[in-house]
Amino acid sequence: AAPLLEDATEAPVNEAPEQTPEEEDGRSTILGVGINLANAIVGSGIVGLPAALKDAGLGLGCFLLIGMAFTVHVVVVALVRDAELLKATSYGDLAKAALGSVGEVLVCGGQFVFDVGAALTYLIIFGDTAVSSVEFFVAKPCKHLRLICVAGAGLAALPPCLLRDVSGLEGISLLSVAAVFAATGVVISELCTRGQKGTLAITAPSDEGRGVVAALGLFAFAFVCQDSCFLYYRSLKQRTPSRFSKSTGLALGSSALLCVLFSAAGYLTYGSQTSSNILNDYPIKDIRALIARVLYAITMVFGIPSSVFVCRQAGHA
Repeated sequence: AAPLLEDATEAPVNEAPEQTPEEEDGRSTILGVGINLANAIVGSGIVGLPAALKDAGLGLGCFLLIGMAFTVHVVVVALVRDAELLKATSYGDLAKAALGSVGEVLVCGGQFVFDVGAALTYLIIFGDTAVSSVEFFVAKPCKHLRLICVAGAGLAALPPCLLRDVSGLEGISLLSVAAVFAATGVVISELCTRGQKGTLAITAPSDEGRGVVAALGLFAFAFVCQDSCFLYYRSLKQRTPSRFSKSTGLALGSSALLCVLFSAAGYLTYGSQTSSNILNDYPIKDIRALIARVLYAITMVFGIPSSVFVCRQAGHA
């Protein structure tokens, strides 16, 4: 009886199986994932949307913007559902299940190159915006001001880039999205002050823009988040495709609202004179334009960590 008693005391009682890192539950709520995803969506492309409306026309352009946001929502949710069926945990795993090892390498390589380019774009635009902001106060800034601003932005973005979990980006993502909302308010106030020069026509006059095809590429780029969708899906508590669908709906819906308001106000302010970066159209000495540039610069810095996390995931795969 003694050996039997010893075996009984040594046997584990109701011990839960150890979870692998891929099976661990995330820490973000539906709202938190939506905020992080919105920050990844609303980036450098928003300042070029007013020029895209000039090409497509106000009415048709806004319709295409909303339609593109809805299309991306459907695609992202479909990707996640397919990944669940195939037991894939990342974009690379899904590509491997569908296309083999070659597909995995191509997809992960494409993710890495795309997001390195996105991070560099954020730094470049931050440098341009920061120099324009400094020129508000100083007529002739120092020779290496742009380099100093870019280096400072890189150092400021470094700590969140080193976080272990993407859920830790929720705070800066909230600030970034709030900054874009505030910048949109500034652009709308500029329209109210400077008056309307753009047309309310459904399509653009033939002599005003390059057409819908040219604008459609910018509209599609404005909502790109397929590269990071799995990253944020894995950070969701009690993750299911239906819960993630609510997060993507929140992120893409708010992003579409921001893009429509920002681009429409910018285009209506300058009409056919709208440039590829609406913030460059405002006078350097305009205090409201300065506020918009500073807010946009903050968004650029806070957008870098999202791209770096995708690069980390793609490189690890």
